[in-house]
Amino acid sequence: MTGNKVSRWKGMGVPVALLLMTLIYGSEALTIKSQFDEGLVGPSFLPLLLTAVVVLGLLGILVRQWRESSSVEPVEHDIAAGGMGFEQHRKPALVALSVLAYVLLFKPLGYVLATVSLAFLLLKLFDYAPRQWLRQMIVSALMTLVFHVLFSVCFSVRLPLLPSVFS
Repeated sequence: MTGNKVSRWKGMGVPVALLLMTLIYGSEALTIKSQFDEGLVGPSFLPLLLTAVVVLGLLGILVRQWRESSSVEPVEHDIAAGGMGFEQHRKPALVALSVLAYVLLFKPLGYVLATVSLAFLLLKLFDYAPRQWLRQMIVSALMTLVFHVLFSVCFSVRLPLLPSVFS
């Protein structure tokens, strides 16, 4: 088996899946229609901006992965590495799942609970102030407040603040 090369596509499954999910999200964002002309910053502006940023980031990851795979190594080395491909994409996959959960739970939980939860999860995933849960909760609450002011005041977007059972 010496001389076998690692496939160029190895380790690209998660970024490609995330790219497809992002493109579907972006296509759905294109269907958001406003009741009146709001100029550049309408209801679909932020989802489209988010889609563009994520697509560019994922394309960068895919190009880097493709370039790194040009210096292919024998299969035995890859097997000895013990499945490093999954570990490399664990955080991006957890971020994508967290955002998906946020989208699904936004309406039932309301803006405040859903956004605080997402911010807290993201801070945990990216090891912000590890083992300081109170600090993470305060930062999550501040992020939620800042985004609420941004959307409600600057963009005039009405957000369901509380769970749907209270509204």
